Amino acid sequence: MTKKAVRATPSLRASQTPNAGSPRTDDNELNRDKIVAAALKLLQRVGVEGFTMRALASELNFSPMATYRHVASRDEVLLQVADAVLSKVVLPPRDGTPWDERFQQLASAVWEQVANARWIVGYLVTRRFSTSSLDRILAELRDILVDAGLSDDDAHMALMMSWTFTLGLVSWADEPEPYLKYGIGMIVAGIKTQTRR
Repeated sequence: MTKKAVRATPSLRASQTPNAGSPRTDDNELNRDKIVAAALKLLQRVGVEGFTMRALASELNFSPMATYRHVASRDEVLLQVADAVLSKVVLPPRDGTPWDERFQQLASAVWEQVANARWIVGYLVTRRFSTSSLDRILAELRDILVDAGLSDDDAHMALMMSWTFTLGLVSWADEPEPYLKYGIGMIVAGIKTQTRR
């Protein structure tokens, strides 16, 4: 399901001070963190379909050329935003907590971060992209499923089912939280049934 993990883009190149009131053409104060923050703010206003590199440059008050010195494309920006959002997901502690509680904690932690950026799940899956943060989350989910007693093959199937459920849920539900709680409960119950066999 992965194409490539997103990597930070080199930044900080010095130039000259721009004229007041016009988009800046130098990029000595522009870096990945500023681009990602501006992109996330813009995405919250216009959505992923309305997001363009020209609009991002305007949000930053830099020329498109200056922005392109740090990111190669719209997809690269969106991947970096997705990675930044998913990097904030707090993984459940591995301190003897039962697997089903860890499963529910992870699901809640993911939802907490993507609630205001619901485009991320569908964007990554439909384009078969991944990021290092998504890989970290899916690796944790797989470990939880293995700890539940599933074989490697069954853990992979359960992981894909859980991710597909999440994708579908955030795609259509106006208020996903009740469905999330119910769905996670059903998935956990199914895993428990499977591991008792």
